[in-house]
Amino acid sequence: MEPLLDYEFMVSVVPALLRVLPVTLNVTVVSISLALPGQPIGVKGDTHHLVRLFTNLLENAARHTPGDGAIRVVARGDGETVTVSVEDTGEGIAPEHLPHVCERFYRVDSARSRAHGGTGLGLAICESIVQAHGGSLAIDSEIGRGTTVTVRLPQATLAPEPELATVNRDA
Repeated sequence: MEPLLDYEFMVSVVPALLRVLPVTLNVTVVSISLALPGQPIGVKGDTHHLVRLFTNLLENAARHTPGDGAIRVVARGDGETVTVSVEDTGEGIAPEHLPHVCERFYRVDSARSRAHGGTGLGLAICESIVQAHGGSLAIDSEIGRGTTVTVRLPQATLAPEPELATVNRDA
């Protein structure tokens, strides 16, 4: 696998998802933002699965954040790990549900139909993708304050930009 979640992914794909998802889900979120490090970061991975991972996380955030709420995606790298957090100011998840939200078919509100609440597979899929890439997924949430899903993936060394050769025509 080659480095596919790189700075270009974060500055092109994620903002596109942030623009499209509220329309796709028919929800209104007042504030959606993206914070990136100044230097490029990358992980080795499968583009399709990484897009699915962040699509699922952003869909969940948009689905559970009210119209006056906010979603923020923060990415950073420390040389060994790339950390991407999807933060929302949504309804939050009760502490008793947090240990189970990544289980297949688990839904916090069992009264919600598939049409309104998904299948209960989204976070299970996210966790599988992250684990397949050698990473980890953590969820921190508080009722009435929102949820932060933090994905940690091994950082790849990105190849430096090739230098352009200069030609001295006067010689």
